[in-house]
Amino acid sequence: MKTVALSLLVSLGVATLPARGETVATGSIERIEVTSLTRERITLVAHALLTQVAAGTKQSFVGEVAVANVAIPVTTPVWVAVRPVKGTNEAKVYISLELGKVPEALLARAGTRALDLSLKGFLKGERGSSAPVCAIGLMRYGTQEVFAPATLGNAFFSFLGARLTGMTLSETSGEATVVLYNPFSFAIPLRRITYSLEAEDRKLGSGEVPATRIRPKQENKILVPISVGNGDLIAVAGGAVMGGGDIEGRLVAKLSFKIGADEITLPISLPGKIQVSR
Repeated sequence: MKTVALSLLVSLGVATLPARGETVATGSIERIEVTSLTRERITLVAHALLTQVAAGTKQSFVGEVAVANVAIPVTTPVWVAVRPVKGTNEAKVYISLELGKVPEALLARAGTRALDLSLKGFLKGERGSSAPVCAIGLMRYGTQEVFAPATLGNAFFSFLGARLTGMTLSETSGEATVVLYNPFSFAIPLRRITYSLEAEDRKLGSGEVPATRIRPKQENKILVPISVGNGDLIAVAGGAVMGGGDIEGRLVAKLSFKIGADEITLPISLPGKIQVSR
């Protein structure tokens, strides 16, 4: 979920956007840093260069913040830390957003290769000062322009383990259970899950789950069919195959989501128990 583009709208009721034709400050958004991602909220810092700012190092932003021209409410006030540097101003814009407030329109408009972010409004600073802001950035995923630690998405995926119950002379079959949590107020189209079940660096089985929809604001359990060759299973499980028992395993998968007209693939690797039942 961390790679779904966000759009943000701030309206404190104390200012309006610059009128058409009015001169506004220009600037650029250079980088986005995701600092926290939970099931309820995402917080991030937008690093910008601005030609005009209000007075003081601690300011607030009033106006519209948008991704792909889609806007949603964020937590206010939006604080901005400002520092003059070599003829311009470095600004850190601190943004916090409830994931449940992201509008469904963003799903159709967001890009899968870059984050299109804009700020349009005013900075308010000390002694009643203000400065107009119009800053735009196009930051590519997979580069330093969009930074988010890989562990931030762990709260949205879990592997409840696999249970192998059907044994024949050549293979053992069963199913694994994956849980995907959708924090949004709308369903997310999941085109496919391609997966493999592994233990002790050995691939036990693999396959693909077809398209489904991840229901909103809840955990979604997905059953993944597993077929394991008995030779591979005995090599890693030993006595557990003969008498029943648990072994440590891992589900390695790629989740392919439909975002707009494109597709984004999210890799996951989740530990869990593999239960062998006789």
